[in-house]
Amino acid sequence: HNGYKIISRTGSNHAGKWPKHMNRKQKELDSRHLVLCFQVHQPRRLRKGPLEEGAAPDSCFDQGLDRQIMERVASQCYIPANNLLLKLIDQYPQIKIAFGISGTALEQMELFSPEAMRSFQDLASTGSVDFLSEPYYHSLSFLMEGDEFEIQILEHAEKIYEHFGVRPEVFRNTHLVYNDEIGRRISMMGFRGVLIEGNSYRKVSPHRLYEHRDGNGLKLLLRNSSLSDDIAFRVAGSDWNVTPDTFFSWLEAMPENENLVNISLNYETFGEHYSAESGIFDFLEHLLLLLAMQNDYRMATPAGIAQHYEATRLLSLPEYTMINGCDLSDWFGNDRQREAFSALAELELPVKKHNDSRLLKQWRALQASDHFFYMSDRSNGGKLSPYTSSQEAFHYFMQTMRCLERSVKEAGRTGTDPEKVNEAIEAERRNLNAPVWALTIDPHNGHHN
Repeated sequence: HNGYKIISRTGSNHAGKWPKHMNRKQKELDSRHLVLCFQVHQPRRLRKGPLEEGAAPDSCFDQGLDRQIMERVASQCYIPANNLLLKLIDQYPQIKIAFGISGTALEQMELFSPEAMRSFQDLASTGSVDFLSEPYYHSLSFLMEGDEFEIQILEHAEKIYEHFGVRPEVFRNTHLVYNDEIGRRISMMGFRGVLIEGNSYRKVSPHRLYEHRDGNGLKLLLRNSSLSDDIAFRVAGSDWNVTPDTFFSWLEAMPENENLVNISLNYETFGEHYSAESGIFDFLEHLLLLLAMQNDYRMATPAGIAQHYEATRLLSLPEYTMINGCDLSDWFGNDRQREAFSALAELELPVKKHNDSRLLKQWRALQASDHFFYMSDRSNGGKLSPYTSSQEAFHYFMQTMRCLERSVKEAGRTGTDPEKVNEAIEAERRNLNAPVWALTIDPHNGHHN
């Protein structure tokens, strides 16, 4: 499970050879590079308590709670952290940062914290900040049949372009879930690279640049889980004393032939998981200053690495890999989770039969991995869950599902005109300036035309 397999650069297997179209202008990493990525996500939360008979699906989501949490996190994390980064980048443009921001987080900024949105836009305007692609709803759509996965990636890419004027070139899946097949799918969509987990206990160094086993040009950037978790969990912990100088000394101690360090963690670490009083902002500032003022490491964006540098070898990951500390049982480990996901999948075709973007959006919001984690035995009412138990999480999820199912049946009684649906889809695509591959995807039926 989760094993790596190296494919020889000169092996007899066709999949192990470098492709003829390899860009010869690329070169191997000529110096040490550090990639720093932050993940931003807020799900749509479900309303607790009984629902009135005939309630609309949108009333099943707790918009008041979403507002409360977004306003708090924006004031404690997004705005002060972004202001800090903006100040540092203005002084040291060589500082490079990447963000992965879910579509639902962007929606909540639009509605509840325009100031937070502007602060991310200010960072985008510096030219030192990159944005990653991901499924719009931080979802488990890679397990859905048809093109649902690709549709959500397209929707997210358009949202990023709308707000930041950037077309993402590097993909990161929900919780970094990845295997060779996912790599093939996103390579076909035109991405240059993908950020994946790179646990150090495997016999593959996470500090080198790899390429998909098919030699299709898709670069694999492996996250250093240990260094990432040091910042996320240990810098401000009461039992640890990880200073910026200590952390930087670990970077300096890397073997000389390992030139790429990819660090990725939740942005809410700064100010939300750990308060400003813990010193977490000071740590971030001083670490970035060390990186900016010394010559050992050059900061880079994921797109810059994938575009300009050659992979050292091909890498095969036939089984699912994912972020350190997770496995698929976090979302599908018990009967409740599997029943909930089956009910969601069964509703796909009925939802997509209707030209109703509101119902489709609500159905997709229920695919967020958060809802399934709350039902897990691991979560089971712990501090990471808003529910008292996994059973309670399951109850409110299925209550929302029943509400959505009723609305879909009511929409079916009114009927839809297939010709008008196709016209609306085509008009929407043209307005999105979608890439060529996206024009073959039907977002309502989930299949290629």
